[in-house]
Amino acid sequence: MKVTLVFDTEDPRGLADALKMASYFHQKYVDHTYNVTKLTFDKIRLIKVLRNFVKEGQRFEEQNPDKSMTNLRYVKDFVDNLIEEQRRKKDITFS
Repeated sequence: MKVTLVFDTEDPRGLADALKMASYFHQKYVDHTYNVTKLTFDKIRLIKVLRNFVKEGQRFEEQNPDKSMTNLRYVKDFVDNLIEEQRRKKDITFS
């Protein structure tokens, strides 16, 4: 499918509508490919996330003495779990 949008710079409402349409098509056909995620936290939530990261990291290191919580795989898994938790709560914004 091909779509052509015409931007009339003298029509602010039309520009806004064209942007909405472009955003819709981008989300429907492109966003799922790149899956860029933006998490937003307030200060207290960020402190809690970091505290949980350290607690879980200490447990991880106790169970895996040959690995560190700074291991890329561990950090990636932690972030993936955090994103999934936020998606379930619908407390996430995507960009």
